Amino acid sequence: SITDLREDTVGAAYIGMKEAEHKRRSVCIAVDESNVKTLVRYCVNKKILKTNDYVQIIHCAADENATTLNRVTTEINVDMREELMQHFKEPGQVDTILLFSGDPRDEILAHVNALRSMDLLIIGNRTRHRSLLHHVIGSTAVYILNYARVPVLMIPDGCLQDAYDDDQAIA
Repeated sequence: SITDLREDTVGAAYIGMKEAEHKRRSVCIAVDESNVKTLVRYCVNKKILKTNDYVQIIHCAADENATTLNRVTTEINVDMREELMQHFKEPGQVDTILLFSGDPRDEILAHVNALRSMDLLIIGNRTRHRSLLHHVIGSTAVYILNYARVPVLMIPDGCLQDAYDDDQAIA
């Protein structure tokens, strides 16, 4: 069986679940066009995000066409912001950042590593390659896990797909 990190002492400490309730964490969620809604909803539903966290949703749109960029921007700035505002205590707890140039993994790392106060980076995992390592973990996720200067919580595609299926069943 897989240990729930929120219940395991070491895991809970790593993702900051056992900290004092009054401490506000800074959490960055890096999304792409395939997981905008499911990654954020998963973080809320699994109680990874606390009600007093400050959250940045970042999206690197360097390689997207105008239609995809418009759809993702709307999902982040309208749909997800509204859902997150129902979860959080104060209006200023959610921020969205759109990165326009460069390799997404480099841009995400540059942004997060520049912010010394960031407590946690949450990423999804999408595999595209057939090599064994990259079949289990995608190349962007491997790179971020290796070079981030903050704790990283990687949520596999399978978990996000289960959350998406649950959302569809409720709707």
